[in-house]
Amino acid sequence: MHPVPQGNANHEIRVTELTVNRPGSAIFENCVTHIKITDEAAGEYVLVEQPMVNTDGQIQIDPLEWESIRDAIDYMVQECRDQDGKRRAAANETVLNMLRF
Repeated sequence: MHPVPQGNANHEIRVTELTVNRPGSAIFENCVTHIKITDEAAGEYVLVEQPMVNTDGQIQIDPLEWESIRDAIDYMVQECRDQDGKRRAAANETVLNMLRF
């Protein structure tokens, strides 16, 4: 696996979508789950999609793939930013530190 490039002073490079699938399978197959950071002008949030599964908005998770999907969702939640462009995870950490006695 390759590390994510860092970008430069004028541009950043962000991972905004992860795909969980069986090794060797195509990204359009039924067993694929996409976890992405999206934004509709109110701050970023995580969207989980299984585009080839026709389940009226439901997702289907095989117990064997749960750990990978959970890890991908956790990672993307940590990468979400608020409307000011700050990572929400960092803001949540600051609040938790303030609440500690």
